[in-house]
Amino acid sequence: MRLALKLTPLPDCPGI
Repeated sequence: MRLALKLTPLPDCPGI
C-alpha cells in the first residue's frame, strides 16, 4: 500500500 506512505509521511509507516 504505497498510498498509506503518501498519506503518512512518517518514519513509522515505511510501507503499511
